Amino acid sequence: MKITLVGATPRFAGGFATWAVTAGHDITVVGPSRGQGEAFVEQLGSGKPAGRTDRLQTEIVFSALPYVCLVDVWQSYGEELVDLSLPVDFVGRRVHLLAGSALEELALARPRVRVVKAFHPKFAGPGVAKQGAAEKRDVLLAADDAAAKGMVAQVFETGGLHAVDFGPLRRARELDALGFSAPSASIAAQHGGRS
Repeated sequence: MKITLVGATPRFAGGFATWAVTAGHDITVVGPSRGQGEAFVEQLGSGKPAGRTDRLQTEIVFSALPYVCLVDVWQSYGEELVDLSLPVDFVGRRVHLLAGSALEELALARPRVRVVKAFHPKFAGPGVAKQGAAEKRDVLLAADDAAAKGMVAQVFETGGLHAVDFGPLRRARELDALGFSAPSASIAAQHGGRS
């Protein structure tokens, strides 16, 4: 499938980008600058770099960035946004949000954007992949839009992962907490879909 990844640093985007390429997805990488996107794609060994002003050719945009960069993404990219990140700053410290999660903030600010929270320990950014759960197959999805959730599930399923419906968007905050505390996403998968 054709997908776009906004984020071009190994620390925040490396896990998802490596999986996407290995899974056979056609990935376009948008970095803070075109040069950073090009360097990241070269390191991956696959994919296409894009600049922030380039017209995107994919429906789904995945973001893997520190929290302070997300506002720019929300203002620049479209109708379907998947958040892979934990709410952390540039050095990996947790950011506490009034809305509960970054994606709930986006839903309040831009209600027309279809949003999905996706959690897998390999994708979640600093500190999480080191907890030894990167081999787990479950990726947990939280969203209010069933069609958007289904489209994102297809991306993961066609790449060999098992998409688990974790419930409505308000459960994104639980997925964030899981990323900071639990050694394995499979624990939460036992409660998937309960709200």
